[in-house]
Amino acid sequence: MKIVLIYAQVNRPYFFPPMGIVYLGTHLRAKGLEVKLIDPTFDADLRACEEQIAAEKPDLFGLSSLTINYNTALQIAALCKKHWPDCPVVIGGPHVTALPEKTMANPYIDYAVVGEGENTLWELVQGLRDKTDPAKILGLGYKKEGQPVFNPERPVIENLDDLPEPDRKLLPTFTKYLGFQTSFPYFMPCGVLIVSRGCPFKCTFCQPMLRKLFGGKVHLRSPQLVIAEIEGLIGDYGVKSIYFADDTFWANPEWAKEVCRLIKDRGINKKVKLLAQTNLATLNEERLKLMCASGFIYLGFGVESGNAIILKEVFQKSHTMTQAREIFAMCKKYSLVTSANFIIGAPQDTHDTIEDSVKLIAELNPDIKDVHYLTPTPGSSLYDEYLAKGYLRYSDWTDPDRYTPDLINISGLEKGDLIKYYRRMDEAYLQPKSLLKAHPLWFPYLWNILTVTGSFRAFLRVFVLQYLMMNSLFFNRLGKRLLAQREKFRKKKVKGQPCAE
Repeated sequence: MKIVLIYAQVNRPYFFPPMGIVYLGTHLRAKGLEVKLIDPTFDADLRACEEQIAAEKPDLFGLSSLTINYNTALQIAALCKKHWPDCPVVIGGPHVTALPEKTMANPYIDYAVVGEGENTLWELVQGLRDKTDPAKILGLGYKKEGQPVFNPERPVIENLDDLPEPDRKLLPTFTKYLGFQTSFPYFMPCGVLIVSRGCPFKCTFCQPMLRKLFGGKVHLRSPQLVIAEIEGLIGDYGVKSIYFADDTFWANPEWAKEVCRLIKDRGINKKVKLLAQTNLATLNEERLKLMCASGFIYLGFGVESGNAIILKEVFQKSHTMTQAREIFAMCKKYSLVTSANFIIGAPQDTHDTIEDSVKLIAELNPDIKDVHYLTPTPGSSLYDEYLAKGYLRYSDWTDPDRYTPDLINISGLEKGDLIKYYRRMDEAYLQPKSLLKAHPLWFPYLWNILTVTGSFRAFLRVFVLQYLMMNSLFFNRLGKRLLAQREKFRKKKVKGQPCAE
């Protein structure tokens, strides 16, 4: 059988390849199926995607979708039916798992995978080949006499080592992702890893979605297979950095320690830069020292808020303000580049609560910051709560954008207030720094752009946009200071002049 998998993303390139659909394709190919993967991410529109759909003659179309690109997935499903009306279309992904009934109401969708996709998709392929009843396929939604039917949920894959290593050669655009120049401190080309599933924490903007997808605990590929995948990326693609895109690197401390040990023992830390993200509550000084010794240069953290009530009661984060301050201070001690994510715009936010976040971002002084306006997505407890209370101002899946400030009704805070505080957080973060005092990784990072991409234009783009503009407040403050001095001098001069008669 021939399976065509399509990643439902268009005109939104980034350096993160769609590893979920690569895992699916690799799994099906390992079962002996013919698999083709289509990725229109780098295309301006769906015309090229439609041409590829029309040129194929598959036995099944499989689509993967997040909430942000769900409308694109429906457009692609319509194109599949336009050219191959008798070919079944199956769709999966977080949005489908969150809203399976609404998904199955679409006339272009024949099947929906709820939860993890590998085994459900394989059993669906077998059922279509053998023309058996889909009622026994766990985790599958289908239509019976025009009405949606959902089978019981499928148990999660307990041992990720049962899945083959994702074959990135299946993804025709993979080298484009490698060549997509991204921001400091990712040394390009950067290899992205996803070697775990699930998260042990209860953040309300993620959960219970992750539990619906992957169960209540974290599942990990063995450290040995992780190292093999890293060495494959270095050997096959010449990557200069490795990014662990998993939710929490230290979710399982023994696993993380073994990965760090193997990285150092195999000399990987001398070949590439290593980056990860983790929960602030999982770290201590011993673990930070181990990461530094293993070649890690960057850690990303979800700080989210500087107000204890918003942090605990609204977002249900597991760290404390004290932990945030201590961990960021330790990272600076060991010269780790830090990134801090903040969220503003919860209905419970007030001027005072966001002011607390402004103060905290200035105190933590991260190397990189990312401030989002709260945008709950289906499957999260915040989405369910705010939808029931009428807080959400969006209903179409093209609307949600974490950089749009007016998607939630907030009592006492207007759109202009949120924009003002967003800028205030920029001011708190963008503290004047000279190039010589910048993080020492800036210099090899910029050199990497020149030597790896061979593009002087890319060097100028990153240097001007990401450093000079990042420090633009330096010039702004310098100008204000000069004006203040001029005004002070003028007043002093006027004061010394005789009064007019």
